[in-house]
Amino acid sequence: MRHALRCRPPPAAPSPTARQRPCGRTSASAAARASHRRGARAPAGFRAKLVSSLHPPPRSAPKGKAAQAAGGKGGKAAAEGRRAAHDHELHVPLWCEAFLPGAVRWAALDGLAAARLLCAHPADAMRARCPPKVSPLYIVGFGDGGAATDVTARYVDDYGGCCVARTEASWWEAALAACCAAAVGSAAGHANGNAEGGLGMLGQEDSGGTASTPIDLDDEDEGDASSTAPRGVGAAQAREGGKAAHAAAEAEAVELRARAEALPPLPTSLNLYKKHPQFVLERDIGRYEAVHPPGTASVGLCKGQRVFARSAVHRLLAAERWFREGRELKPDEEPAKRLKKAASAAASAAASAAAAEGEMSPADAARASEASEVRLYGLWQTIAYVPPTAQGGMVPRSSHGHVEMWTGAHLPYGTARLREPHVMQVARQLGIDCAPAMVGFDIRDGRPVPRFDGVVVCEEFAALLVEAAAARQEQTDDREAHQRRAQVLDLWRRTLLALGVRCRLQEEYGGEGQHIGGGGSGGGASGNDEPL
Repeated sequence: MRHALRCRPPPAAPSPTARQRPCGRTSASAAARASHRRGARAPAGFRAKLVSSLHPPPRSAPKGKAAQAAGGKGGKAAAEGRRAAHDHELHVPLWCEAFLPGAVRWAALDGLAAARLLCAHPADAMRARCPPKVSPLYIVGFGDGGAATDVTARYVDDYGGCCVARTEASWWEAALAACCAAAVGSAAGHANGNAEGGLGMLGQEDSGGTASTPIDLDDEDEGDASSTAPRGVGAAQAREGGKAAHAAAEAEAVELRARAEALPPLPTSLNLYKKHPQFVLERDIGRYEAVHPPGTASVGLCKGQRVFARSAVHRLLAAERWFREGRELKPDEEPAKRLKKAASAAASAAASAAAAEGEMSPADAARASEASEVRLYGLWQTIAYVPPTAQGGMVPRSSHGHVEMWTGAHLPYGTARLREPHVMQVARQLGIDCAPAMVGFDIRDGRPVPRFDGVVVCEEFAALLVEAAAARQEQTDDREAHQRRAQVLDLWRRTLLALGVRCRLQEEYGGEGQHIGGGGSGGGASGNDEPL
């Protein structure tokens, strides 16, 4: 999206021949060119964005006296509320950004102040356009086609504080992605419309009709004399524009990443460290977290509490959990942290006491102590899991007789996973080795139960087993169809026999005014009913 930065006087009136340049563009370009001829100034050619500062309402309502003061009709609080509302009306949080190719950076522009159109610092434009005493949390730039980019890091110094006060990061990222997807779809539809319009106008021109000949706005920098330029010049200009757009996007990504990762001043309140994206207190380091490397120095102190960079805090998992994520421990690795199991702490203490009294050997006491603790390891202590290889037509499996398929990387080399029904029964009939694939656990009656999905077999038998399982499934379907047919025929036989008995009873015992089942006013069919 190119925003016009007015910096040149209006051009002279174009010649009549320049108006007739044929090109496959929409009438919108012609209308824009017409307005340009009526006195509008030519654009400067800089890539620009429309920037908006979003001010969502607070997540929690004021409580106590503050709420009563805000809800009162008079007084100082009401006057301040009216003054704040008036300030919001005067300040429209909208301004522009332009990419400066020479400086390779984005600069903020304040269009309402001609004396300082180009702001020395991006925050100047934000302060001039945003209401006072309002902390910006979401500053979004809208570029080509309405694509949204979070540019908050360019305008605020404490980007970490903004992230703490925001909503969930996943929701905000999904909202920006949705805006970008809508912008891409709109741009694709616009391009298709332009192509169809161009083909239609060319067809009219070829048939001898009179068609409008709009002029491309991108050629305004060259004046109306450029209307006779060859088509190759337009393609070259398009390529240059693509390169410029890529350079602007890359420069913006580098700048925003650098400002977001830069360490801001340490917060002065302990509560601000809870969700801070860059700092964490030593006391807030979790049970399954650790600072690595161990000798990492703290970045500062806050009220006597040591503060570490969050990038130095890593999560810890047990060896089994790392295996589920497709990683295994390096040889001879010592645990980064040891945790005592709450349920077996008493058993460990009893084992230690028994070893001290000579009732248990030290080796048995050490094994009991190890069984009562959880050994945790960090990512730096693991490597990518390498599954075993099937040999001699045998599928490698765990000690429980199945293959643990936590991820796709757990599938042994030389094997295939089949999820068709009856594969295991067919493999056993043909004498082919197979193993069930365990994909997780289900909780039943309060205890974990393994969940299986599919069978793991060797690759050389996969095609044979698939065909045999399909034939087995076809036989099963035929047998079920025959059973259903037999059941239906049996039901019809019983129905016809019942109808025959009813007709015979009606003929023998069902006289006029009587009904089957005896006289009286009881239930049953009336005597006027005709026999079937």
